[in-house]
Amino acid sequence: MITRNDVRQLKKRYPETPVVCYVNTSADVKAECDVCCTSANALKIINALDADRILFIPDKNLGHYLASKTDKEIISWDGYCPTHQMITLGDVLIKRQERPDCEIVVHPECRPEVIAAADYVYGTGGMLRHAANSKARSIAIGTEVGMLHRLATQEPNKEFSALVEKVCPNMKRTHLDDAVRALEQKKHRVTVPDDVRKDAKKALDKMLEMGA
Repeated sequence: MITRNDVRQLKKRYPETPVVCYVNTSADVKAECDVCCTSANALKIINALDADRILFIPDKNLGHYLASKTDKEIISWDGYCPTHQMITLGDVLIKRQERPDCEIVVHPECRPEVIAAADYVYGTGGMLRHAANSKARSIAIGTEVGMLHRLATQEPNKEFSALVEKVCPNMKRTHLDDAVRALEQKKHRVTVPDDVRKDAKKALDKMLEMGA
């Protein structure tokens, strides 16, 4: 939901303001940003930057969540993850009614009202750690439905369910047969223009340096 030119225009509106981009962005977009982040290290990186105001792209929901956890001003781009955006407050309320004993854990890319109504907010890695440590026997998650398999595999003695079963078409675009065919036929090589690669790598390297 954002292009390289969008980032350039944003930087013109807010000069001298560092740009933090979620790692789920294109190499083109990363090349215009100061540092990347994941949902797990975003707050640490934002707080470590020597600036009182931060441009955060492209997810406004994650930006809103981060703004609630820091004293810095977060200016978010008006984008979102379509899969998480489809999880609603109504889904949380229905689950509460149907399963009052169920713990509700949602991803920070969810809508603000969904986050406010949940018990816990974690990224993918945080959900896995929470599931391992939680005393709850039943946990409902607000994220892409494929996460249920990972959780059930890790914690077979606990019951996991989705607030609502939403499938990310991008995550499910590549199938095992596609991977096998690409390897066997040596097809579909991904290349990035050198000027884009170098600048995008700076943002990734900065994330590894600051998020360590």
